[in-house]
Amino acid sequence: MKILIVTGKFHGSGGTETFVRNISQSFIKRGHTVTIVSHQKFFERKRGLRGGKFNVYYTFPSFHIPRIPMSYMPFYVLAKCLRLSMIAKQRYDIVNVQGELEGFCTLQVKSLLNCPITVRVAGIWHSIGVKEMLRVYGNNRLTSGISWVIKLMEKEALEKSDAISTLNEQQKEILVKEYNVSPRKVRVIPHGVNTDVFSPKMISRYRNAMRTFYHLEGPVILYVGRLTPIKRIDLLLEALGLLVRDIPHLKLVLIGPRSYKDIDYYMTQAGSLKVDKNLVYLGEVPHEKMVKYLAISDVYADVSEEYGLGFSTLEAMSCGLPVVATRAEEGVLKVNYDVQSIAEGIRSLLADEKKARTLGEKARKHIVKAHSLEKVVDEYIGFFEDTLNRKND
Repeated sequence: MKILIVTGKFHGSGGTETFVRNISQSFIKRGHTVTIVSHQKFFERKRGLRGGKFNVYYTFPSFHIPRIPMSYMPFYVLAKCLRLSMIAKQRYDIVNVQGELEGFCTLQVKSLLNCPITVRVAGIWHSIGVKEMLRVYGNNRLTSGISWVIKLMEKEALEKSDAISTLNEQQKEILVKEYNVSPRKVRVIPHGVNTDVFSPKMISRYRNAMRTFYHLEGPVILYVGRLTPIKRIDLLLEALGLLVRDIPHLKLVLIGPRSYKDIDYYMTQAGSLKVDKNLVYLGEVPHEKMVKYLAISDVYADVSEEYGLGFSTLEAMSCGLPVVATRAEEGVLKVNYDVQSIAEGIRSLLADEKKARTLGEKARKHIVKAHSLEKVVDEYIGFFEDTLNRKND
């Protein structure tokens, strides 16, 4: 198959970026041709060309007007449509777009592409994007209008696409009940993890060296992901405030790109809670180095309000690390969206080494069984073939 993947970003360490790179490499190994269209930031073109294996086309950079929410969107849509129009003549068998915004852009040039368009919904754009916007900019006429526009764009992407994949049954139910999408159109395909790279063996290899390098002598809680309100880092900091009373050398390590909330915002919160010396920010880490950083963890924490566990959380589970999370999945210690519950969950794993080890072993088995990259690649190949067969009938 000749596959076109349309994504927001190709570089970076986020879940979507990692998915696109992993799945593209796997498609190529199986003899398929992969072309990627990605949004470009000024510094990324040279970096992208060094990849070699991917046929990557970048849009021209969009612009954001300070203090105006989503002001980048008109530039973004225009840039993506122009780039897709320019490469449509190369002809593809199928298009896979990463999210509803990319779906909306791609559908504007569907007649030029002249092939089925599939949308991967990794998180309901309206509920997540709007929630983040309202927390930062407040609820007013401007944000209400933007919310309405996003809803329309999302509806068009979901209605007019040929098929949809989503990460779990909960998201499928939302698509069916709230967006009136036919259940026959939606297939659940979870995140895929490279279980060879993200393994307990690799954690053992890097743990001592990484902890020594960063002077981490006490227990470590680790979070990897965007520094954005929906990830509820504020709850982790409040839980840290409770835990350091009994475990004064405990550290909360944050890894990820700056987003709506700058690290200074969380440093200020940590200062007010008197845990600023217990908070460590290591910046954004390239995904190819992520397993080294997971090795510093004693407990991995994921208290996001998103649907389903984050990509880095699944990678931590694949490494056999004990995970505390607010969303249930096999091999995870589930806690509530409550500071006391989060703190108690973390404390129980730090205090009971056997419990933590058993939970990590269970998590590893679950990831190998349900989230292995090869299994997910098989699912996507079948998904694409079924979509093409329906289109040809």
